[in-house]
Amino acid sequence: MAEAKEQAGAADETEICRLLKGYFSAADRRDAAAFVECFTDDAVLTADVGHSVSVVGHEGIAAMFDRLAATFQSSCHVTGSVHVGLDGDEARSDTFAVAYISVSGGLASDRVLIRGLRYRDDLVRTERGWRIAVRRHRVLWQVDAEACAPHLP
Repeated sequence: MAEAKEQAGAADETEICRLLKGYFSAADRRDAAAFVECFTDDAVLTADVGHSVSVVGHEGIAAMFDRLAATFQSSCHVTGSVHVGLDGDEARSDTFAVAYISVSGGLASDRVLIRGLRYRDDLVRTERGWRIAVRRHRVLWQVDAEACAPHLP
């Protein structure tokens, strides 16, 4: 009995980690539909973007995604440590990541933001699988650097 419960917990943790990876992948691929699908219908997303911004539900999350996609040329999120705590059909996760974000158009003047991020999530099991119900995005540190054209030395 204990072994079956442990296996179910491991499967839930794997699914949650897959969901979190899907969030970052959708953001980097600029796939708004896949990004929004990571959340419950009534999710609350609070993001630190120089000031705190909160949106609610798929419509609010999609609007925030569209605003950020219009500002950032591209991004690459690299995840670090992930901790998942399970409690039946609810869970909490704590994820650290580094994001590389291109913020302007012409190569001669491109800027790259390198951000250390922390994501604290409340998750719930839904009919569609695990989804984020509350996400708190916090910038821990940031570097603003000049970009250059891709080249090999």
